[in-house]
Amino acid sequence: MKLSELEYALPRELIAQKQVKPRDNSRLLVLNRSIGEIADAGKFYNIIRYLQRGDILVLNNTHVVPARLIGERKSGGMVEVLVCKQDSEDKTVWQALLNNSHLKEGETLRVISTDSRSLSHWGSLQEGETITITLLKKGKDGWLIRTDPAIDISTLQRIGKMPLPPYIKRDRDNDPYLERDKRDYQTVYAEEIGSIAAPTAGLHFTNNLLKKLSAKGITIVYITLHIGIGTFKPIRAENLEDHQMQREYFEVSSSAMRVLSEGYAKGRKVIAVGTSVCRVLETIADNIKTRMIHPLLEKQRVLRATLTRGWTDLFIHPPYRFKMVNALITNFHLPHGTPLALACAFAGREMIMKAYQRAIEKQYRFYSYGDAMLII
Repeated sequence: MKLSELEYALPRELIAQKQVKPRDNSRLLVLNRSIGEIADAGKFYNIIRYLQRGDILVLNNTHVVPARLIGERKSGGMVEVLVCKQDSEDKTVWQALLNNSHLKEGETLRVISTDSRSLSHWGSLQEGETITITLLKKGKDGWLIRTDPAIDISTLQRIGKMPLPPYIKRDRDNDPYLERDKRDYQTVYAEEIGSIAAPTAGLHFTNNLLKKLSAKGITIVYITLHIGIGTFKPIRAENLEDHQMQREYFEVSSSAMRVLSEGYAKGRKVIAVGTSVCRVLETIADNIKTRMIHPLLEKQRVLRATLTRGWTDLFIHPPYRFKMVNALITNFHLPHGTPLALACAFAGREMIMKAYQRAIEKQYRFYSYGDAMLII
């Protein structure tokens, strides 16, 4: 598949800048692959009509870290610093993305409190606290930086801002959405800290909707994939198969493995909430299939299920034969991105582009805070 096949034109006004309230009042488009039908389903909470008793709904419970810092150059200019990955040995060193192309190796930045003129308490440095960032080396995937002193997740939780995508615009000061984004750019079931981007398909779920789905007999399973720097990396290769995904860490608990293994054995439908979940399920699909003991060996099927964890760099693009996922809940994605390539692999490029055109014509909201699509 060629990169040019992942292109489409989107009116700027359809890029969602904030989340719908309540979350499950976003809109839902349904794409039925078997009959080639695209339908408007109204509000997202109507998704309960399309899921049946016995279905397995899989969600990513990663928790987004407020990993974006504001650094001040000696000249007074401001630089946004997204810290992505801490060195395993030297805790002062991070891989980071910076939004200024004129920076030089060896330059230092002073981390500032971004709410010095704000009414909120978000992002406050403690009295007498200073953090300095030294730019060590620029590479093809960003910068290596050193912080003095070392910072950790707790520091970022206190002084960082949410790592919103650049197409979501926020003022640096006096913006009420800065504080709201700490809640809105996080799923209601976020638990395991470690992502620098939200699993956005999950942003549509409320606790009440999850309760209703469970009451209907739908099994809800949580897995973890920490979304990393690769989510910000567009595909550059003209031939998609030449693109290399960044590795991302995942964990699937023993209880989740048991449910998935039993579900596979019984032919239950697996619905992935988001491309991150889809990639994990497809990564461990063979592992799930081999967990089963032959049913003739015992009165009841017994499953050996243990914690499964590791790193995945699986890049799903056409043509790809899915092993585990039967349905996909996803947002409307950026052109030239790996999530759009995955959606095209799942439903076919022609059907996806028809669905996107339908969404544009009907004024759906796009990208992270946008509306959702269910592909069945």
